[in-house]
Amino acid sequence: MALRKSLLRFQSMHQLGVTPMWKRGRIHKDLKEHSGPTGFLFGNVPSKIDEYIKFALSEESLAKFAEQGWIVTPRRILSRAQIEMLHTEVTHLVSYDGREDPPNKNLLYNYTDINPLANHQIFYSTGHWRIMRCMHDLVYFPTIAAPASQLLGNSAVQFLHDEMFCKPPMKGSCVVWHQNGAQWRNTFPLQHISVHIALDNQTRENGGLCLISGSHKWRDEKNLIPMTVSPDPDPNVQMRAILETLEPHEKQKFEHSLICPEVKLGHALFIHPLLLHGSYPNQTTSWRRSAVIHYCAKGTSATATGPLFRGTYVMRGGEPLTGNFYPIVFDPQKLSASSQTP
Repeated sequence: MALRKSLLRFQSMHQLGVTPMWKRGRIHKDLKEHSGPTGFLFGNVPSKIDEYIKFALSEESLAKFAEQGWIVTPRRILSRAQIEMLHTEVTHLVSYDGREDPPNKNLLYNYTDINPLANHQIFYSTGHWRIMRCMHDLVYFPTIAAPASQLLGNSAVQFLHDEMFCKPPMKGSCVVWHQNGAQWRNTFPLQHISVHIALDNQTRENGGLCLISGSHKWRDEKNLIPMTVSPDPDPNVQMRAILETLEPHEKQKFEHSLICPEVKLGHALFIHPLLLHGSYPNQTTSWRRSAVIHYCAKGTSATATGPLFRGTYVMRGGEPLTGNFYPIVFDPQKLSASSQTP
């Protein structure tokens, strides 16, 4: 059985164009030291302009994002084999129940293990790109990095941090309405984009993301909408607590703009940093798992002196983000000319 699994894994890697492990050389314990993909999730990053055309968003999609503040990729960005590889890593990380720590836990920025799930009801981690090879490679994935560049004004794309959210069956508390930009006040200017990758089919019923379409236009980054948490444990009360902080015209728009798009397995949802979004509890009998990659445009700087995340090096206030914690994952200006003859 073990041999069969090994052969199937090798076959999947071969089909994905992945270089076998024994041909890759040394893999660092802390994967931030590994510049570019390790080759576990996919092969080499494309270097030709024409190789990225198939990943590009259409003008219609770009216009929708500008109007709505979000867009779901029309095509699946991950193959079935890649999804299974990511599932394996997610299962491995979630399986630690508090009696022992996952290997290299000290490299994670944040981690909520399964043991206190009765209280938190959501498994959450960030920084796992440093300890999980496929999650590390996902940061460099061209099918999300190239569209992210388009949505950032064709800028070079810089990795900021990752997140993992897993809601267990018939549990998984709500995540109240919030704007991602609020968690990035340690950087400026606000030129960020979030990519929510569905590792299961995502619906309102299983705790998938819900959005307030167009809310990214309500206020600017200097006047963010406060994240409001009600003391009432009822999820429906929690999800309406934000109404207390909205202006009358915003309340009216809120009621008419709430949407919970279905994001199918292997597809991605791109989110503007000022878009209000949240999620309801998982009311189904299956897990709802997702990986999130947060990017920013090259030239984003630290607001004040200090580390941006736990365990990262100190950045000086006003200094652009640099180094292997914040790699450039895609730069359209550095692509070589098309290999095709005009």
